[in-house]
Amino acid sequence: MKTRLQHATIAALFLTFHVSALPYQQPCYRDSIPAPPVRRQTILLVDLTTARATDVIESFRKIAIATAKDPGQRFVILSFAGIAPEERLSQHLNGIVQAEIVDPEVVDDLPMMAFRESQACVKKARKAWPVQVQVSLAKVFAGGASDRFQRSEIVYALAVTLRSLATPDLATRLLVYSDGLQFGSGLSFYGGDKRPRTIDAAAELAKLGEDRLSPPGQSMGPFKVLWWGLMVEEAGPIGKPYYDSKTIEQLRQFWSRLLLGWGASSVQIEPSLVNPQLGWQEERPTPSATGDASDRGPSPRCLVETTMLGRKLCATRRSTD
Repeated sequence: MKTRLQHATIAALFLTFHVSALPYQQPCYRDSIPAPPVRRQTILLVDLTTARATDVIESFRKIAIATAKDPGQRFVILSFAGIAPEERLSQHLNGIVQAEIVDPEVVDDLPMMAFRESQACVKKARKAWPVQVQVSLAKVFAGGASDRFQRSEIVYALAVTLRSLATPDLATRLLVYSDGLQFGSGLSFYGGDKRPRTIDAAAELAKLGEDRLSPPGQSMGPFKVLWWGLMVEEAGPIGKPYYDSKTIEQLRQFWSRLLLGWGASSVQIEPSLVNPQLGWQEERPTPSATGDASDRGPSPRCLVETTMLGRKLCATRRSTD
């Protein structure tokens, strides 16, 4: 069993992608034109061991490019596999999608020529962001990566990403592309035949221990998670492998419960998504109720209620109407 010192050592290995280098510079703004504040961020986290399923990658890519058009945010693309030197978290893109100044009272106090130049610069730079994201993702998903990396340490990649980047001053959207097959931290979601096995989500969470189930950072900001690729595999000679609903559901429950326990405001996970805005299955913390709610059954909107680390969690499904 790994000690806390060993846990800290492994986590430190992940940090070699130099979090301190993440910039807040906004090159279109100078001293005479103060930049609007950055209050949110989008982080893309790609598991290099996950199969390159074309339809799932296309859905992930479209949403990533669409979110890159939102002004006033930091945008980061990371990839990972394990903790070996060539598998650690790697940074592929990082910067600020700059926003225009729209407050008329602020505009009135600025030198007009410098203001116009800065806004023209912002518009040009923002148009380039979707292209930058598309190019970066093409490199991340380039063929052959799955052959080089066989197993992934997903728990640590998520923990270090959130601890390092989910700061209190930024609302975070974490977009994950991963099959969810954990290997490490005392867990293996593979069977003796080296194929994915059906796990018991509650039992696997218990193996992590209280220290790992607690939020990975003491001062993390608000974050929500959108997850593509759960149990996804490329088609073989006789088509894609079949996994029963229990196998997928237990895997989804493991990651949903872990992330909600870490403080996520919502966790949305599916194997393959065509339209992430509609019909996603979502798990969220249930609102606190007055009175002795512990003796009550699931609320009408909850399919399943469970408690972890003192927080009541609810599994529900968004309406597609």
